[in-house]
Amino acid sequence: VGFGGSMIWFGSSAGVAVSNIFEEAKSVWDWVSKGWFVILAYVIGFFVLLTIMGWHPPPPHH
Repeated sequence: VGFGGSMIWFGSSAGVAVSNIFEEAKSVWDWVSKGWFVILAYVIGFFVLLTIMGWHPPPPHH
């Protein structure tokens, strides 16, 4: 697939097939530069969820 293509598509067979048809799908830089807002939204969403629900880790195993 080339560097990054399988990482972006999580190594799925569909990702390999799509990136073989569309060569531009193999560029990690293109994915990050054109979809930066997805990363930002994910991080913001995580902290909003953490603020609303709080952090409640399970007790340690003995």
